[in-house]
Amino acid sequence: MATRSCLCAFLLFLVFAFQSPIIRANIFPLPPRLIQGGPAPIGAAIATLDNVTRGIIEQFGLNGVGHLRAIVDVTALNPPLPRPLIDVRAEAFANVWISGVWFLRAIAPAIIGNDEQRLLSGIERTNAAELGVIRAQLYASVNATVPPYTLTVRNLTDIIAGTVNLRGRCDVKEEGLIVPLQLGAQNRTTVNVVPADVNSLAFTRIETEVLRIIFATANATITGGLLPSGLFGAAFRLILALRLG
Repeated sequence: MATRSCLCAFLLFLVFAFQSPIIRANIFPLPPRLIQGGPAPIGAAIATLDNVTRGIIEQFGLNGVGHLRAIVDVTALNPPLPRPLIDVRAEAFANVWISGVWFLRAIAPAIIGNDEQRLLSGIERTNAAELGVIRAQLYASVNATVPPYTLTVRNLTDIIAGTVNLRGRCDVKEEGLIVPLQLGAQNRTTVNVVPADVNSLAFTRIETEVLRIIFATANATITGGLLPSGLFGAAFRLILALRLG
């Protein structure tokens, strides 16, 4: 739907959106040559985490800063780039980070050029590994109750997956940690640490699906959620112009 440069710009703003809580807390300041200007993120705060979890998330943050630098260095984008308004309060953030992984897999075939292909492949592998770490950590406590709720980790991942599927309007591409046997790998397990389709292949998402989820509106042209003012860039303008909700 969009050009190579549009897709890369779209990806850059998604990566930046997911880095904003860390950047706002001044844990990993971005080089000013990459990002300048734009409104401050809403709701960013330093979380109280155990040492293991903090170490994992800190590495994810550093990885993301490297991804931003790589995207700017490899593509024709002209930094510094303005950041969009980003709402990272708990009710807005939910589980949308995973959509970025699926989007990477979807746009890879549309990217022509060895440098860009290597860039996307490298980011995709890193993000997929990060997703695997998160789901493995969650599965280790799958039956634990999450205070202050009466729900378990399994219950919450099921609820989040259902919500993401409804907003994405793309059938079942998000799954919980435990699934019915008929949805498990080769119909022989209910464990679902690595979610995948019937052939155990990774799900993909196109731009409109990602925006429906990130905006939390189930419509790629109605902004809200993580990005209340939408995104910059030609890809998003094209979605609006063509009313690709």
